[in-house]
Amino acid sequence: MNSDAPHKMGVGRRIGFLAKDSLLYGSAYAFMKGMAFITFPIMTRHFDPAQYGIIDYYGFAIGLIAIVLGFGLDQAIARFFYDDDDVNHRKQVISQALLLNLIALFPVLAVIYLMSGHLTRFAPVTSDTQTLINLLLATAPFMVITAHALNICKWSFARKRYLALAVGSSILRVGVLVTLILVFDVSVVGIFWMNLGLSAVSALMGIVFILPWLSMPRPSRLMISMCTYAPPLWLLSILTLLTPVIERTITESLFGNDALGMYAAGAKVALLMGLAIMAFQMSWGPLAYAIHKEPDAHKTYRLVMKLFTLGSWTLALGLGAVAPLMLALLAPSEYAAGASVTLPLAIAACLLGMTNIVNTGLDLKKRPYLNIPSKLGSIAVGLPTMFLLGGQFGIFGVALGAAVATLTGLLIATWINTKVIDIDWPIKGAAAACLWGLLAASAIEIGRAWLPPSLAYSLSGVMVLLFFTTSFFTIMSKDERNAFTVRARQMLRMRSTG
Repeated sequence: MNSDAPHKMGVGRRIGFLAKDSLLYGSAYAFMKGMAFITFPIMTRHFDPAQYGIIDYYGFAIGLIAIVLGFGLDQAIARFFYDDDDVNHRKQVISQALLLNLIALFPVLAVIYLMSGHLTRFAPVTSDTQTLINLLLATAPFMVITAHALNICKWSFARKRYLALAVGSSILRVGVLVTLILVFDVSVVGIFWMNLGLSAVSALMGIVFILPWLSMPRPSRLMISMCTYAPPLWLLSILTLLTPVIERTITESLFGNDALGMYAAGAKVALLMGLAIMAFQMSWGPLAYAIHKEPDAHKTYRLVMKLFTLGSWTLALGLGAVAPLMLALLAPSEYAAGASVTLPLAIAACLLGMTNIVNTGLDLKKRPYLNIPSKLGSIAVGLPTMFLLGGQFGIFGVALGAAVATLTGLLIATWINTKVIDIDWPIKGAAAACLWGLLAASAIEIGRAWLPPSLAYSLSGVMVLLFFTTSFFTIMSKDERNAFTVRARQMLRMRSTG
């Protein structure tokens, strides 16, 4: 039980707390998910684009199945965990949520298995499609247990156990994967057999770590409350992960498995952006919930939104600018076309992160169902847009359609929050920063298409710097700029004296 108490801190210390935990919890989680990027060069040299595209597709599919089987209960724990400081209350929140999940998991898994023959028509065509689907279904329950364990360690601030589970299992996965590729010449199906075995090991480790939080579940109104609170979160999680699955399904249907592999390669570079945002999100949730009863919480929320917008867009533009160079270093030349999707997908990750921050108010008010319209609107706009732009601009058009879909979701979420929640989000400043970012991204893409590489990279560097400078003065108030400058000078002084 950790004694950290962000609700007792001032706004400045909370930002420092958020930064520290982003480096700890978030980076550990990002490291776990980032194994796909670390092993990316080995995978692309062992598998051709069509095979790699199939691995990437089923990788997202298994994540979607795990979310379906989680029923939103792992997220429901987070909201009810902080309602009472009593340890017994918190143990009941965790134990009752796990019991509910286990009761519902196996019947639904059986239904999905019986329907698996129909699911094959939506998957990339291979001779092993049914085998791959069966392996996904066998692996998903272990992923659900591991997700619960990671979240419980995070919400209870059990840092060492979180790091051991997140980082330890990831290192093991990399070691086994590299051995299978270099020594045993593993096949696509072999990769998913490996996932099944290692997921079982991670789940067992997770159970051991959360044993102190488990007690005999006692039926109560709490169980009913979680049952009513979880379904909207469940649907939101499904809709969120459904978007990248749709992207890949459209890419495969329009252009085939080779293009699917190229899209996956460009998306893997964009994953660096997603990992940075995930590092933030993993730490933002506990902080936002812990301080929501404090009178100055809104000041923290506003400042976090400003800093996130400024930092995430700067990172996305920089990553998109160097994507061709990174892909050339990390993958064979047959994957090179995938670099075109990195920038729009990185921007989509920024917009999704902003949406999640804006929706904090709805989560705090226990009204997550109001997040659903933005997700549905995003898919409703994104699906035809991806088809339309994909037909015109290839895989770049599909990625661009994904960014348009995410922007739609952000606009709808912002409108709903302004009508329902009294948090005064910095909408005008954030909108101006997004506009500057889109202009900078357009300039980077135009320069890449029309200028020699050396000039294109130079232009990209100028645009990233211009965006940061312009947006810094647009979105931050004078006092915030002064505080930022003072803090930066202090850090530089400490580094120089150290």
